[in-house]
Amino acid sequence: MILKEDGTLWACGKNNHGELVDGTTTDRNTPKQIMTDVASVAAGGWHTLILKNDGTLWACGYNNYGQLGDGTTTDRSSPKKMTDGVAKISAGITHTLFIKTDGTLWGVGSDDFGALAQASILSSTTYITYPKQLMVGVADVAAGSNYTEILKVDGTLWACGDGGYGGLGTGSTATYNWTPKLVTSNVSKVSEFCDHT
Repeated sequence: MILKEDGTLWACGKNNHGELVDGTTTDRNTPKQIMTDVASVAAGGWHTLILKNDGTLWACGYNNYGQLGDGTTTDRSSPKKMTDGVAKISAGITHTLFIKTDGTLWGVGSDDFGALAQASILSSTTYITYPKQLMVGVADVAAGSNYTEILKVDGTLWACGDGGYGGLGTGSTATYNWTPKLVTSNVSKVSEFCDHT
């Protein structure tokens, strides 16, 4: 996903689930313009999130866990509006996270390993198909493979999800961390990919 200075969004590469946002499932080896007036973009495992300048969040691609936030588990090759009032976005492998302008953190998609902090292992449903508010007072967020790092406005960093490789940074490799746990403080930015932070 390529965001140009003029706000146009371009895409190329694999497109099995429609993640290139062009209305097809055809792979592309050269970039194609797919949208205008874009503020930021996040590429997940097989889904794409697009934040427009007006604060609306759009999504398309793989949706087996409801990560497109449209109430279904149906893949989409054309973008559909998820919500509005969004300030920041992050896409994991099978979950989606976004921060609204009021500092609330929302999530949708797979919670199999606690990435959405919903303790859904206790129920028969391990995914959420509509965005759900997870936390308040959030400044930044990073979605990994099956876990989440949350930076609060006070500079504290919190983590939840699959800690099997130590990527949570909590000092534990516990399989599941269903509630966010404090990692460290005085943090200004966070980033993660797959299993490292």
